[in-house]
Amino acid sequence: MNTHVIQKLISLSNEFYMVKLIMKNKKFHIRMQKISSKKGITTIELLVVASIIIVMATVALPNLMVYIKQYRYDNYVAKMEYLVKYSKMLGMERTTNISVCVSGSSVTLYDIGNSRSAAICSGTAVPQQGLSISESYISLSGSGASFDPRGMAIQTGYVCLAYNNGYTRLCISSTGVRKEIGSGDCASCSS
Repeated sequence: MNTHVIQKLISLSNEFYMVKLIMKNKKFHIRMQKISSKKGITTIELLVVASIIIVMATVALPNLMVYIKQYRYDNYVAKMEYLVKYSKMLGMERTTNISVCVSGSSVTLYDIGNSRSAAICSGTAVPQQGLSISESYISLSGSGASFDPRGMAIQTGYVCLAYNNGYTRLCISSTGVRKEIGSGDCASCSS
């Protein structure tokens, strides 16, 4: 064959390939315009998203409520520990006896003066220092205690919070405060 004819065939085949490529790109471009010109969502897409959200909420909501209850219980325990430690410090600061009174669903601190035999829930209430439990699933019990200006317990006792078949109890003795965590109901501290 003639080289001129071969070059012509190559040239024609290249032109044909270019035309084919251009047509393919135009079709692709037109197809992309159609896809990108769609706006909004279909009903099916909306139902799928709604069903996923409902399933997630059904699984997560009960766990969230358990977590919230446990968080509130832990918060009350921390506040109870703080009040007992604060009552010791306050007695040292004021050079007076301070008591931790457990009454119903609240813990209140009282300044009971210098009398070592004063009742635990008597005297002047320490303002803005107390704990009141408003949740019905948490129970508070205890005998309370009192501390002298040296931080030593005058009257020994305990303060206990219970939730979900478990408890946190602060045992107040003449030598210090001991924290006990266990299962079951609150009871007085063993020696």
